[in-house]
Amino acid sequence: MMSSTRPRTCNVCGKSAEERCFRCSQAINCSRHDQKADWEKNKSSSTSPNEVKGIYFKAGESLPRLITVPLESSFVSGAFSVEQQEVKMPVLPPLLGPGSYRERTYDALNISTTGRMGPELEHPFKLFVRDNFLNDGSPPNRIPALLTNGKAPHRWAGNLLVLKETAPMSDKWTNCTVDDLPTLVKYFEWYGSRASEEV
Repeated sequence: MMSSTRPRTCNVCGKSAEERCFRCSQAINCSRHDQKADWEKNKSSSTSPNEVKGIYFKAGESLPRLITVPLESSFVSGAFSVEQQEVKMPVLPPLLGPGSYRERTYDALNISTTGRMGPELEHPFKLFVRDNFLNDGSPPNRIPALLTNGKAPHRWAGNLLVLKETAPMSDKWTNCTVDDLPTLVKYFEWYGSRASEEV
């Protein structure tokens, strides 16, 4: 597992840095001057605290898309306390179809390693799907099969959404990028195989 205490360096000059972009909390710079210099590159991927970049696999299309996903606040009790904690959850009905978490319409599959027995991911993913997508009339989704050159053993249907977590099981999000696709391809190649049934 990778250490989360690795030194942070400025995106512009490479010096040690702690200042993060106020909008996305991802871009790191050592000074206001470098933050301004970095803004042109950063603004296209920067999101507000109420949105995050996700990878969207829309049924009927042939390629995934990077999209901005709105987040809404929800308050839940912590695992070890009764104190309410705020979590930001993706607004799924416009992306996955009608339903809600409470009605168990949606499911979130955890992706915490690269492939079956690969290294543990520093920033795991959640794959949001309709809970009963193979039986609820959702149209077939061919994107996983196309990305894996037909090696995806599982049939997928309906729209799929992937978000990246800041830490395992945190329900705190960081932006996905196109660089995340190889990890997702390995997941689609593994999920539904005999190897996945043995785990």
